[in-house]
Amino acid sequence: MVSLIITCAGNGARAGFKNNKLLENIDGITVVEKTFKTCFNSGLFGQIILTANDDDYSFFNEKFGDKATIVKGGNTRFLSIKNALSLVNGEVVLIHDGARPFVT
Repeated sequence: MVSLIITCAGNGARAGFKNNKLLENIDGITVVEKTFKTCFNSGLFGQIILTANDDDYSFFNEKFGDKATIVKGGNTRFLSIKNALSLVNGEVVLIHDGARPFVT
């Protein structure tokens, strides 16, 4: 089985946003919804884990909690991925930053 980790625990500061850039709208939905839809609909992943910061945890849990495992992220991407890796049950793990919704 292949597990996918989508890192969503950022706050948008480096990109100059006031909030998490993954919550910006694109084509009428958030960036993360577009990314998730692309990844989820691929049928390649037996497990999807999303990392979320404290401020956005409820949003991610409400939107994706029935199709993915939501885990609290850390203060850095490294720590967020470490938290997610503790829940992985696949033999192969892929990591996506969530900010590139046109992944193929």
